[in-house]
Amino acid sequence: MPTSDGSLRDELLDTHTWDELKTLYKDIHFKTPEFERVEEYGVTTHGLDARLAHLETFWRYHVAPATHRPVHTHLDADVSDVTTRIAQCSYEVYANVVDALDELGVAPKPPRYRSCLNVLRCMGDACQLFDDLTDVIGQRDRRRDVRTDNLARRLNTSILLFPNWGTPQWAAARMEIADYRHMLVHHGRPWLFFDGKEFESEPIVVKAEYCRVRPGDPNADFLTWRQQQDLFRKERSKFITLRQACADTCNDGIDWLNRAYGELVSTLDRVLQERARFDEYLKLWGCDVDG
Repeated sequence: MPTSDGSLRDELLDTHTWDELKTLYKDIHFKTPEFERVEEYGVTTHGLDARLAHLETFWRYHVAPATHRPVHTHLDADVSDVTTRIAQCSYEVYANVVDALDELGVAPKPPRYRSCLNVLRCMGDACQLFDDLTDVIGQRDRRRDVRTDNLARRLNTSILLFPNWGTPQWAAARMEIADYRHMLVHHGRPWLFFDGKEFESEPIVVKAEYCRVRPGDPNADFLTWRQQQDLFRKERSKFITLRQACADTCNDGIDWLNRAYGELVSTLDRVLQERARFDEYLKLWGCDVDG
């Protein structure tokens, strides 16, 4: 456990393999004092240490060592820009999930139902930020063009994170989670339908998987309000209450992100088994490996 000033960083240079580093940090958690307030809040209020267990594992081994935990939560002054971007992207993924869950607990208020719209935006933003995180690490999938300086380039290796990205569990599932957000940002909110009096009964919206002209096609246009109205008359089964749409988006988004972080963790575990890459990783954390 901690030495000298209490920071586990004091022992980083005594770790010679990735597995040794994981042993050193295995007991650090989001709730370990000194904790970061949003990270701790997500655990105590929303149980995200269980629901996003792989995200916490990623944080434990790829972010916490760049800080002075458990003394304080700030990044060391000597960490690289790549390390900083990894930390902040992952933090904002988590923070947007926390925001979405907070908004989910707010009673929807007509006429805008702003808390519901915020849920959909925040979960979509979390997915977008996860894409940014994969770009900073390596390459999400073979078709994604990454132009930024990233971890793979710093380690002089290739890091392909999702070789099977095109399968339904990844690309298609992510699109359904993020499409409400994309509709809000680029098109406008879904049209609100009501079984009873407008803005007094429960609002109903098109399901995420049917919100495009060609369902499942990420390049297709979103349905216009008129097209949504036509669809509602013909196929009511393709619609859901706005409240349920928000709950499903949160649950599906958290499940997807947790599985996706599991892929990051397992891929980086393999990459960092090589001693030379591990040493380069320590340098990115600001450790004087050659000193």
